[in-house]
Amino acid sequence: LVYCSYDSHTSDCSHSEDAGVRCQPELLCEDGDIRIRDGRNPYQGRVEVCFNETWGTVCNDLWENADASVACRQLGFPSQNAVAILHPALTTYSQGTGPIFLDNVACSGGESRLIDCTYDDHTSDCSHIEDAGITCQPQCQPGDIRLAGSSIPGRGRVEVCVNGLWGTVCDDGWGSTDASVVCKQLNYSRHNATALSRAHFGPGSLPILMRNVGCSGSEEKLTNCPFSSQAASCSHSEDAGVQCQIEPICQNGDIRITGAMTNETITGR
Repeated sequence: LVYCSYDSHTSDCSHSEDAGVRCQPELLCEDGDIRIRDGRNPYQGRVEVCFNETWGTVCNDLWENADASVACRQLGFPSQNAVAILHPALTTYSQGTGPIFLDNVACSGGESRLIDCTYDDHTSDCSHIEDAGITCQPQCQPGDIRLAGSSIPGRGRVEVCVNGLWGTVCDDGWGSTDASVVCKQLNYSRHNATALSRAHFGPGSLPILMRNVGCSGSEEKLTNCPFSSQAASCSHSEDAGVQCQIEPICQNGDIRITGAMTNETITGR
């Protein structure tokens, strides 16, 4: 609030004029949201769907790979090679608790969200031993980074892979030391790395996965630095970027020899 313009001369004010706010609490989840839980990795587990701000499970009746592909797509993973898991005994995830919201899900495979598929909400014949699950394919390898939003090598919006998904970095606390780790990880010079903020390379559209990054400069990967994954207060207008220094091919005055070499002498052009 103190970053906004204001007047500090308040002699004409009294406490009868004290300002207040009423905020809209964030929803726990929105109808149709899905998540996966209790898998051996972030892209496998029990499918849960949200209705009325409550998470519930999906019954495995008619549960097939086409349904799994829609669930993976909705979660941001590739839809190809998605695998439907029929019940917890076939994997490491546990049975769910609470309501069972969907039964007889029948997707064509092209839907954007699981609730866009046909389904039955009468689930009285289901139990949690029939909780449906999925295995998705990760988009990327955890810890990978890339630059986006620029055609110039060594410059761009920082995107990072966390839990198999690509996402952006919030510029809260973003500085040159963090930029130097990014540049080093991308095989550019870590020297003279420039940290850019306020979506310098345009706002992204992926999930915001990192905030308050605090690198020391010695880390090999950006994800080795301390950071917060709680980025609800960030928006894509705060996407972090970098400008790396590209090492020159040669320095003025450098020489080299090319051509034939012998054991005793070095000759060449």
